[in-house]
Amino acid sequence: MKNKPLKIIGWRERASLPDLGITNIVFKSDTGAKTSSLHAFDIELYKKGSQQWVRFNTNLKAPNDLSAIKCDAKVVDFREITTSSGHTQVRPVIKTCMILGDIKLKIELTLSDRSQLRYKMLLGRRAMRNRLIVNPSKFHIINQN
Repeated sequence: MKNKPLKIIGWRERASLPDLGITNIVFKSDTGAKTSSLHAFDIELYKKGSQQWVRFNTNLKAPNDLSAIKCDAKVVDFREITTSSGHTQVRPVIKTCMILGDIKLKIELTLSDRSQLRYKMLLGRRAMRNRLIVNPSKFHIINQN
């Protein structure tokens, strides 16, 4: 079986996370980050049977944007993440589907408050591995269907 060729993406792209009800989110491709991250606030952990779940809100625009999207997902892990400023945090990790043009991926996302950051989602190396390659001089090169 032949390996599929890597799909080239720009340093900034648009995608959908249909399992979370999120469409047209602009994300930054971050080859310096191992794990992908999604902006989340009002994070609440709870049990569904014997499984750990999380409900949270997100928004995709400016920090003061009040149009929250309510999300609910199964927690697959908790990871210790070191931020770009050197602080360590333990964050819940969820697994979800990401649609990027004609590409459909299952990715893991850590949940964190990115309200003060320009991009509400980062796509890290783990999600890109063996599937995507970043052209750092281009952006929005994948056509959304």
